[in-house]
Parts: sequence; C-alpha cells; structure tokens
Amino acid sequence: MAHTLAEANRMVQACAEANIPLCCGSITTTHPSFAQAKKLIQDGTIGKIISIEAKGPFAQHQNWSYFSDSSPLWVVGTGDAARRESGSNEFSGSGLLVTEGGLTIHFRQGAPGVRLSGNKGEMLFNYQSGWRLWQDTDTLSGIRRVEMPWPKPQFSSPYGAVYCLSDILDCLAGTLVEPKNSGRQVALALEVEIALKQSSAQEGLRIDYR
Repeated sequence: MAHTLAEANRMVQACAEANIPLCCGSITTTHPSFAQAKKLIQDGTIGKIISIEAKGPFAQHQNWSYFSDSSPLWVVGTGDAARRESGSNEFSGSGLLVTEGGLTIHFRQGAPGVRLSGNKGEMLFNYQSGWRLWQDTDTLSGIRRVEMPWPKPQFSSPYGAVYCLSDILDCLAGTLVEPKNSGRQVALALEVEIALKQSSAQEGLRIDYR
C-alpha cells in the first residue's frame, strides 16, 4: 500500500481526518480471537504485560503491534540478511524494541506468531494451533503456571477475508473504534522494521525515536 513512511503517514492522516477506518489487509490479527486475547489482557487474566515476543516486525503481517499501546522509544537490531532472491527485504534478524511505557518487545527467528507474557500468566498464538493460555494457579504444590482452556472464539486456519467480517459489521453499525489491523498499527510496524534494519546495518547501534 505504501513504499515510504511518508506515504503511509499520509494515508493514515487522510483517513483519520475523514473519520474513515483504515484496515490494511485481512491477516490473522483481524480474526475475532485477537480481540478476545486483548480483552483477557484488559481483564487482568495474565496480570501486567511484561514482554511481547514475535518472529519479526513483519510490517505486512504483524501480530504484535495490536497489543502494544505505547509508542516506540528505541530499538536495537542485528543479523539482518541482504535482499533475498524472492525480492523480499523484510527484516530477518533479531531485535529488541522498548516502548515509552516500558514494555519490551523481542523479535527473533523461531518465536511463535506472538507470545504475551504477564506477571500472572502467558498467552501464545501460532497459526497452526491457535491460541493457548496459562495462568498462575494456587495448587497443592504451591503456585504453578497451569494451562487453561481458551475461551471462544478460537482461531482456525486457513485464514481469509472472512476474518475481518467482525470489523466490517462493527464499522457498519458505527461501533468500530479502530480496525484490529489498522493503518496506524501497520505504519508503526513499518517504522519499527526500518529502524531495526538501520540498527543491524550499523552493527547493532541503538536507534532512538526522540
């Protein structure tokens, strides 16, 4: 949809000024189970969020930014590869993002789609298996982190345009505040990805946002 941050910012701004929701693709994040995950966080199901882990920033298909409510403060990246034969130039190394609110977001190859770690539990999403939930529970052996049933809706693959139907229906009803894969969140992921690539190209130099 955009080749530069300036283009992305203009699209986000134009839609914001016209009060029009901007959704950037029907990806896994648009599935209603992601809204369920966010509600569980807001309800304190896993306590205070300490960190988020994901395979990468994936500006075109990110899951992590939906759960980050604070602006980036700084990033560090390393191990990025040169442009692949396929033409892809997405960040392929490991990195760290710290937000203004103190949240730490880790990017590494081999990570799940997204892992949300709290001080009282954890949630994990993978494309093939959907969502899983663990909570710290008082047992006969003391406090243990126990896997709990995931409250419906649960994610199911393969994904498709049907995932974003809930956003479309909410939009038509006038109750949609922001699409789950909004232009604002995609622009954020794109900005973070560029910063990670810049950091990796400079041997892991910390890139500050201010």
